Amino acid sequence: MWGRQDLVKINLILLQNQTKKCKILLVVSSISDLYFAINMKKLYNSIDYIYTNNLPLGRKWQIGLQECKKYNPNAVLINGSDDLLSLDWVK
Repeated sequence: MWGRQDLVKINLILLQNQTKKCKILLVVSSISDLYFAINMKKLYNSIDYIYTNNLPLGRKWQIGLQECKKYNPNAVLINGSDDLLSLDWVK
């Protein structure tokens, strides 16, 4: 994520209420986003975060995907901090 904390917070609430449960990984790249992620993790156990540089953008995505491997997921769904999710997005 890069800013847009209000929209990300809405999506985190939507993800907590999905028809299928999921683990959430926030890939953050600013100090304010890092503090936001820390606070969200306090509210929701299903959230983790990792801090990395924002540039180059492709590297940031790659670091996020590598971190996802630690969870041994069945699938990885990616959304940007400017996306708005539906209630059945994970399904």
